[in-house]
Amino acid sequence: MAALTSGRTPGTDWETDANWSAAAPGVRTVAEFAAESAPSEVTLDASVTVGALSFTNETTALVGSGDIGFTDSGYAQVAVSTGTHEIAVALAPSFELPFDVADGAALRVGGPITGGAVVKTGEGALTLANGSSSL
Repeated sequence: MAALTSGRTPGTDWETDANWSAAAPGVRTVAEFAAESAPSEVTLDASVTVGALSFTNETTALVGSGDIGFTDSGYAQVAVSTGTHEIAVALAPSFELPFDVADGAALRVGGPITGGAVVKTGEGALTLANGSSSL
């Protein structure tokens, strides 16, 4: 797991290894936005591939021109345990990607989802791009 650790101000760059507890997350790594360390806005301007995304803080927005791919369907997921979050970059799974949004939590996916499908679990709110669907 690589937790974002520095730059508690808006505009923290995803690609900067020093902003993470380990190096910037990659294949089979969970990119964690944790309560004690995550900034409110993270900028992603490159294509990255991760194992999973985990939001355990109150609010984080992923913004920029980049996109996020996921490694494999047996491991990958987007998990939101608390708070209100936004993913405004493109997501590029090649399979059904689980979105587990806990009761009382919310996630808005404002970027496109290409190459795969969404599977929603949990009692929280999931809103997809352009307001076309809320789950």
